[in-house]
Amino acid sequence: MAECFKGGIFDSFVADYERREKYLTARTYHILLGEFAKWLDGRGLADFDRNQVLEFLEGQKWSNASRNCFLAALRGWAKFARGYAEEGHEQARLSRIEGIKEYAVKREEKPALSLEQVSDLFDVMDPDTSTVFWILLWFGFRLGELKMIKGIDWGAGRLEVETEKAGGTRTLFFDGYTAKLLRHAADKGLLDLPDIKIWKMLRKYSGYCAPARLTPHTCRHTFATHFSTLTDEFTLKRMLGHHYTSATDVYVHRFDEQIREVMVNRHYLKTLEVREDGA
Repeated sequence: MAECFKGGIFDSFVADYERREKYLTARTYHILLGEFAKWLDGRGLADFDRNQVLEFLEGQKWSNASRNCFLAALRGWAKFARGYAEEGHEQARLSRIEGIKEYAVKREEKPALSLEQVSDLFDVMDPDTSTVFWILLWFGFRLGELKMIKGIDWGAGRLEVETEKAGGTRTLFFDGYTAKLLRHAADKGLLDLPDIKIWKMLRKYSGYCAPARLTPHTCRHTFATHFSTLTDEFTLKRMLGHHYTSATDVYVHRFDEQIREVMVNRHYLKTLEVREDGA
């Protein structure tokens, strides 16, 4: 990776994403922070603060969504750098950068696949892609969570997975059909594939669900959209691994059983399972 800025100050931050195999994020952040680094170099600046960030953004012909992506990268870097900063002045400078507010963005409806589109995709996919596709659709995983499964209890049809953004773990359930696919994926190493490899495996079939793009996160939105009609909002938040107040942990066992009922007996993919007798 080429140096971004005087001494490559963004490099360690971006390299941390590469180490965790978040290659798409690393590439995006490298490009955005690299543009800022060139801008700073062109002005002979060896340091920057909030005002320089805002001046740089105003001069870019970016959408507000792109500006916000850059700010997310810069905030992440500032937080990363603040962990190594000792001087009060440096801590304050980095905190000011972290505090830059996002730009307003018109929220568009999240992409999701219909069951008809899902069925059509299964008809044309190669076996490995089909297996990964099913697992992402069944569990609603974020892509990085495929590598964060803590343990699989085959007898109970249950697994624990680390929640990538909110922290902690959550319990999810599967039926016999999904167990076979999950075991195949684990045995063949499909769960350990680099993120970019899985991304490319799915994108290859985007033409079969146009105008939607087939990405790992499309699977997560499909999971959320279909389950929104099958269960209550609180249970769905737990299944997705979204943050909620710690007081609800008191009810963890009751909600685990509710999640089992929804995921094993009423899962939206049940009608697409292939019976062994071919029916």
